[in-house]
Amino acid sequence: QLAKLQARNYGGATVGFIGDTGAGKSSLLCSLLNDDFLPTSGTRACTAVAVEVSFYQPKPDKPWEKYSAEIDFLSVEEWNKELDFLLSDLTMSDGRFYSQDQIAASRDPEAKAAFDKIQSVYGRVKRKEDLEKRTDVTRFLGTKKSFQCHSGKDLRDKIARYIATTSKERDEGQQFWPIVKSVLVQGPWDLVRNGSKLVDLPGVQDVNAARNQVVEKYLKNCNHIFIVAPIGRAVDNKTARDLLGQRFRRQLLMDGQMNSVAFVATKTDNLNPKSVYSELQHTFRELVGAEDADRAWALLEEIRELNKKT
Repeated sequence: QLAKLQARNYGGATVGFIGDTGAGKSSLLCSLLNDDFLPTSGTRACTAVAVEVSFYQPKPDKPWEKYSAEIDFLSVEEWNKELDFLLSDLTMSDGRFYSQDQIAASRDPEAKAAFDKIQSVYGRVKRKEDLEKRTDVTRFLGTKKSFQCHSGKDLRDKIARYIATTSKERDEGQQFWPIVKSVLVQGPWDLVRNGSKLVDLPGVQDVNAARNQVVEKYLKNCNHIFIVAPIGRAVDNKTARDLLGQRFRRQLLMDGQMNSVAFVATKTDNLNPKSVYSELQHTFRELVGAEDADRAWALLEEIRELNKKT
């Protein structure tokens, strides 16, 4: 009876992992599925687009193809709309673009993000006319690309150029992630065998309306939402604050999802225990008062000493 129940597919839940790029969502998903199938990095943000993860059943005639991926690119119209928006932050009155030095001097984060995205696709450009040329990247606009792989490593290597930022290629303009709308990844993972879906969502701060619509659609249909932020800056994380804000909570209440949200703190191995201990002491004193806080910490010290003796 147990074997029969396990063999049935009742349909699973959709779980969204939302947070800024670089928050550690890809590493978290790889850990949950015990498979390094997504690009990760300890020094830079990787995944920049929505990635849906689900189970893949190999075809009988190709049992070695255990993984599958489908890349959905923006349409020409969607990309042109985003270009117009990006260029509004970068164009001077004579039609020329601000230089990289001028943008750096202005310290405008929106201008820098626009510059990085355009340069990632086209390389170094000086005028708007330079963006009208068809490149090896923009020829994929309005299309879909799919492929199968035999291992998680093979999958990671193949999808990396479509979902991850690659600093060595930025100046040459050979990056695909700015024109990718979403990615579907499938593999032989037991955790999602029942039909569940895990979705890596890059946040709702993207200027591209099409990508934002993808994220918002997933959020609306998610059975559970995990807000992911590095533990060292979890309290100050803008995406986490926005998603835990009154507007988002009101929408969750309307959708009947108020109890479906959890907060995940990543990169806990980066914490300095001494600094955390000191900060918690200060926060605790503010909350309960100096006298009660001192009494509580003294009691904790006594307990710690007793534990050492036993």
